[in-house]
Amino acid sequence: CSSLTDDDGDDDTVTSHNVEHRVHQRNKRLRRQVTFGQCEIREYRVVIGNHPACKKGLPLSLGWEHTKCSLVYDVDHYEHSRSMVRTRSLREMRLCPKERKDILEEVSGYSRSFLDRMEEKR
Repeated sequence: CSSLTDDDGDDDTVTSHNVEHRVHQRNKRLRRQVTFGQCEIREYRVVIGNHPACKKGLPLSLGWEHTKCSLVYDVDHYEHSRSMVRTRSLREMRLCPKERKDILEEVSGYSRSFLDRMEEKR
C-alpha cells in the first residue's frame, strides 16, 4: 500500500482493491452493447471464378447480382438453426474439379462445351 498526495493536497491511499474498483467502474462506463434483430439471406448466381489457388479445373465464385427472392430471419433463430449444420471441416467442403464443373453446368446453366473451352484457356 502506498500513499499519494494529489494536486489538492489530499492524501489518497492506493491499494490494489481501489485500483481494481476504479478499473471496473471505468470498464462499466466504456462497455458497449450491440444487438441484432434480423438477417436477410440472399441467393447469388454461381459463376466461373478466378481464384489463383485453384490449380486444377474451373474455380467457383458468386456473381454480383442476387435474386429478387430473399429470406428474413430473426438472428437468434437463424444462428440456432445453423449451429446444427456447421459440422463440416474445410477439407470436407473442398470440391474436386469434376464436382465444380458439374455445379457450373447444372446450377448455373453453362454448357459442357463452353466449360471445356474455358478450362482449356486456363
